[in-house]
Amino acid sequence: MISFEDAFTLSLKAAQKSSPGTLRIPIQQSPGYVLQEPVITKQILPPFSKAAVDGFAILQTDIKKELAIAGMITAGQAHDFQIRTGECYRIMTGAAIPKNADIVVMQEDVDEKDGKIQIRKTPSKSNIIAEGEDAEAGKELLLPKTFIRPKDIGILATAGYESIIVNQKPAVGVLNTGSELVEPGQQANQFEIPNSNGPQTLAQLNQLSIDGNYGGIVPDDPEKTHEMIRQGVEKNDILIITGGVSEGEYDLVARTLTNLGFEILFDKVAIQPGKPTTLAVRDQKYVIGLPGNPVSSYVIFKLLVDPFIITWMGGRWQNPAITLPLGKPINRKKSEREKWVPVNLVNGTIVPVDYHGSAHIHSISLATHIMQIPVGTYELKTGDLAFVRPL
Repeated sequence: MISFEDAFTLSLKAAQKSSPGTLRIPIQQSPGYVLQEPVITKQILPPFSKAAVDGFAILQTDIKKELAIAGMITAGQAHDFQIRTGECYRIMTGAAIPKNADIVVMQEDVDEKDGKIQIRKTPSKSNIIAEGEDAEAGKELLLPKTFIRPKDIGILATAGYESIIVNQKPAVGVLNTGSELVEPGQQANQFEIPNSNGPQTLAQLNQLSIDGNYGGIVPDDPEKTHEMIRQGVEKNDILIITGGVSEGEYDLVARTLTNLGFEILFDKVAIQPGKPTTLAVRDQKYVIGLPGNPVSSYVIFKLLVDPFIITWMGGRWQNPAITLPLGKPINRKKSEREKWVPVNLVNGTIVPVDYHGSAHIHSISLATHIMQIPVGTYELKTGDLAFVRPL
């Protein structure tokens, strides 16, 4: 059994040996891809000084005067207006301000009558977005290896990009093991259970903008297990298997992978939940074995699979963990493994949700984050700092 830190390091080193191709795509289709080229702005941003609010552009020296409205400036309107003392221009948000204007007074802070205004409240700031305030021409706005998210699309568009070069995504297959499983919606007998890991894993892949290739339920049969895993490996770059990775008589995944010529980098990790997590490699084909319990599968996907896939695409994974104080004490009896528990954030503190273990799938729906309890830690007191990750 290895530490989670060692397992994480091994997995990223393995993922870095992939060699995805590249393609050019429209920027609106790029979330979920990894940027292959730098994004460089061709002009200063913004390219002109503009109003941050609806109001009146004035000279600051006229702040206490009654001012005549000389005209109106709308967003996108080209002009070369100059303000003369005693005058102002009505201006809309985003409109280019007159060259000599040094302040915009918000519309609600003036009294207007008969084409003139009197300022009632002096602005605390200029309300002007200055030319070049965001970036100089030639500045790198996004670096290669950036995992593109929807928040980056505005940057790409503002920089003048219609399309960009990205690394290709992997084909990712999903299998779920266990003869006790039936697909959601199908009739189950007294001792069968719905397959929650299948839809859950596919949904987690969707969060990475990856359409997983669902291969179905693998029964507890050595020959069928061998054939379904073989087909899954053949059709995909990465195959995710839930269940069948422990040490029971019907846990067939590890021996099947060995028979298929895979090198198993690890199959036991000192983490709770998720001890039987497995990673196997063969000729740039990867198999990730996740525990069958749904909470374990979900948590290990967030902690290990997310960064693995982003790294496979040549991306730079960014750890979203933050440190916050605990709102309630936590105790545990054993501390041989690093532990992650579902929590909520309440008034800036971490508060654990009701959690009965790795089969308690309802606990994930109640939580917004998961919290780390390090190896060797038996007790965390109220106010102690801990790492949390969003779910």
